[in-house]
Amino acid sequence: MPERLELTKNAQFYVPKNTIDDSVINDILGAAVDNMDTGAQFVVDLFREEKSVEESDLNYKCSVRVFPSVRPVYFIDEALEDRVYAFILMIEYKNYLAIFKKSCANISELIKEHFTLVDSSGLTATFNDNDVEFQKIALRNMTVSDRAMRARSYEAADLKGLLSTHSAGRSIPFYLKLRQGAITKTISGTGRLVESSQRKSLDEIAEWVKEQVELIENPSNENNFLDSFAKKVELSDVLDICEPSAILVESTPLYERIERDGLTLKYKTARNVNVVVSSRVKNKLFAALENVYELDSECKVVGRETC
Repeated sequence: MPERLELTKNAQFYVPKNTIDDSVINDILGAAVDNMDTGAQFVVDLFREEKSVEESDLNYKCSVRVFPSVRPVYFIDEALEDRVYAFILMIEYKNYLAIFKKSCANISELIKEHFTLVDSSGLTATFNDNDVEFQKIALRNMTVSDRAMRARSYEAADLKGLLSTHSAGRSIPFYLKLRQGAITKTISGTGRLVESSQRKSLDEIAEWVKEQVELIENPSNENNFLDSFAKKVELSDVLDICEPSAILVESTPLYERIERDGLTLKYKTARNVNVVVSSRVKNKLFAALENVYELDSECKVVGRETC
């Protein structure tokens, strides 16, 4: 049955914090199918099956679930639903986990608990600046000013030599599109690697995972173009050496996801009742999130210390 799968090269890579065991994989699969249609059956259900590709000397473990899911339709005032098929594929190779998924339920909390993401900086170290053409780059500015641009993007046949790196250290790349020979790749700030290609079989996808893992384990030191820009750091590392003076909540990606996926916002009352947020309240909420909030010496929001 899994041989019927035809997938694109679109994955996130993780390193386990501890040993990967059956319970961890089972919990992730269970969380992923929370939005499965009631009474439906799995189209594909595979749990940590060991597979091999002799031609490339590849041995890996594979977990797959393909299932029907139902989600409400928001563009019409009727009780209509969309029926879609969702999937999650997890490939274990060496000490890495590659996750491919679409339309399944949220698994981010379980992933964070047991795995560390190979982030965009780890993925950009898999190639040499001299071997690629940077065709598009999107940058997020490190500013809390409401009079400054917070994000911008550039696109060209090759941005190297065209894009000035003056004051680049004040911007963080959150999206890259690059060409490496005949291959086009995109790398997002969430650590997602996408490589343009036709759909591939399960074994071919596993071979691609092997290639990426080998590149991750052998990083390049020739990234002069990208080294000109600032890099993301963990908040805990920042708080160890400095005290914040303001909080800027960047709400645009959150708003775009809610609109794109038709997500419903709810809040829980004192009586433990879930109430759907109206469009008017939602717009007021996102307008408030666009503000910059000043902090006092105790890291409390100025003017809202008692909230």
